[in-house]
Amino acid sequence: MKEESKFRIGRIFYILLIFSFVVISAEGILFYGNKADTPFFFKLLLILQNIIKAFGFKTVISLNDAVGVMNSHPSVIHTIICYAYGLAVFTAPYCTLTFAYKILERLMSFVLNFGFVQKKDNIVIFGYNDDVKTILEDSDESDLLKKYCIYIVSEKEISSEEKYNISRAGRRFYNFDMSKADRKEDCRSLLNKVRAKYAKYIILFDESSMKNFALLQIFSLNNDDGGFILNKDTKIICRCEDYGISELISDYFDAGNSSDRLYDLELLSIPELQVRKMYEDIPLYTFYKGSGKPVKDWTVHILIAGFGKVGQQAVLQAMNLGVFSHRNEIIIDVFDNDISTKADIFAAQFSLNSFEFEDSCIRMKKEIADGTLVINFYNMDVLSHQFYDKVCERELKTYTYAIVAIDRIDVCVGCATWLVKSFDEVENTRIPILVRMDSNSILSDYITNSRTTSPKVTRLTQRKRAVSLHNILNEDINIRAKEFNYIYSNIDIVKESDKDNSGGSKYDMDDHWRKISLSKRESSKAGCAYEKVKDVIIGELCGEGQSPKDAIDAVVGESGSLLTKSGDKWHYDGNDDRFLAKLKENDFALTMVKTEHRRWCCFMASKGWKSGSERNDSFKRHDCLVTFDELAANRKTIEKVKYDMIPLMIKLRK
Repeated sequence: MKEESKFRIGRIFYILLIFSFVVISAEGILFYGNKADTPFFFKLLLILQNIIKAFGFKTVISLNDAVGVMNSHPSVIHTIICYAYGLAVFTAPYCTLTFAYKILERLMSFVLNFGFVQKKDNIVIFGYNDDVKTILEDSDESDLLKKYCIYIVSEKEISSEEKYNISRAGRRFYNFDMSKADRKEDCRSLLNKVRAKYAKYIILFDESSMKNFALLQIFSLNNDDGGFILNKDTKIICRCEDYGISELISDYFDAGNSSDRLYDLELLSIPELQVRKMYEDIPLYTFYKGSGKPVKDWTVHILIAGFGKVGQQAVLQAMNLGVFSHRNEIIIDVFDNDISTKADIFAAQFSLNSFEFEDSCIRMKKEIADGTLVINFYNMDVLSHQFYDKVCERELKTYTYAIVAIDRIDVCVGCATWLVKSFDEVENTRIPILVRMDSNSILSDYITNSRTTSPKVTRLTQRKRAVSLHNILNEDINIRAKEFNYIYSNIDIVKESDKDNSGGSKYDMDDHWRKISLSKRESSKAGCAYEKVKDVIIGELCGEGQSPKDAIDAVVGESGSLLTKSGDKWHYDGNDDRFLAKLKENDFALTMVKTEHRRWCCFMASKGWKSGSERNDSFKRHDCLVTFDELAANRKTIEKVKYDMIPLMIKLRK
């Protein structure tokens, strides 16, 4: 352990210091004690002078003088002291140099980190790898370094020069392996040094998902499990690249007592960050926006070449962001070598209750959600004629989005170049083509900026760009998700006859967020990520000359046709059946409600949920995971239809 090594070196230093002082003093007593003509007071001064000069690299009593005393007064004690003095002459300067180094080190640390601990918020990053270095580079180029103190804890040794650069940048580095600490006291000591108790964010970013999970368990979920207790406002961001481990972490977190839960938690992966940024920069509706085609006919047809982690994330997020109406088709064609094995592993996260599994196809069951969602798998090399023929069979003009997410950049370039020419031949240059080029930024810059290629060829969000502190913290969407969940839980929808009732309870937004499960948090974040898509849909559905706000207000405003807003409450006239009948007469409201319900169903299905007679979070069963017509026809769930309008009501409230 690094800390133990420092302790041993410090202890050796003090032993040598005491040894040198005692031996040099003893030799001074022997040498000056024999001089009867020297007063006692001056003998003490001469002994002290020799001690000072010995630690200052030049002794008054030379080695020859010491040998002379030993020879003139032969004895065992004199011999031992003489030989020890010979060693002390060399150890004393070493002690001086070590002491000076320690002083300069502390002084330099103080100068470089002046004001470091005075900042209110800090971030603690566990792990030190290329991705963490990218995070730190991003913080250099932003204002985050001014806002946060950043501590790095790693089990890996780094060079003195790198430590100096980290310190000069206003950060602190600690070499410590938390997972192998022999005592809890060692962990607590280190966590106190990095001020973990006061951390705003703790980022577990080791490349190993299991190691990050082990680190997570050090931090207490409640007051009784003996872990290190954090501030209740602390958020832990845990990197997890494996589906199985993420499920394990979710179970661990949700199993804790929600009333005593003391920190927020978010799981993420690098491919998830990349794809999230990709869909933000170039949304799936890019092909249709401004085309004049009705939203109900916006078929999403995605071509994905390469089914690694990035390709899989592209599919999962498209299941949420590709819903444009309650019945639009979402068709995803995936091409890769050894696709059967990859598809089997990928499909394992879905429920058999929600999907139909065939040899080369996964299709969402019609009773789970409205519309069509199908994923086709093709086992072939993307540089082969077989791939080109198959793409042509699928009719190139039907594709609306293309992602080339293969690891090898030469294969990516070859595939993208062919797709550009093919799309141009059918005069369809509206199709966005995104190419993964993480390994060679120079080549990717040329491809994306060259005028010889289609202007629709875009570099899929680079790993370096995706792994930024801004994207990892993702503060904006987290704040919106908390607000969304809080407003959703506090909106009162009551019958006109019950307008005097107090309605739902009010509670602290952050406190409520800490108490809900990870799956509910993910659902709120998915709803927030969908807001931009919803804005486009509302804009397309509005009548000529009508603004989105006016369209929403006409439905759920102060004089809304379905719900009437009064203060913090919305009222509806009559019973649930009458509300449903009025909803079906309003095309705009019905379309938005059905679309929202379908989006929610697709998202829940992508997370492995299935339909059930009663909700059970442990087994991922939900009674609302059915088509809209089934939901509206069921007496137990008909009242939940109006809750699909809440996203519209939240927009009006904002």
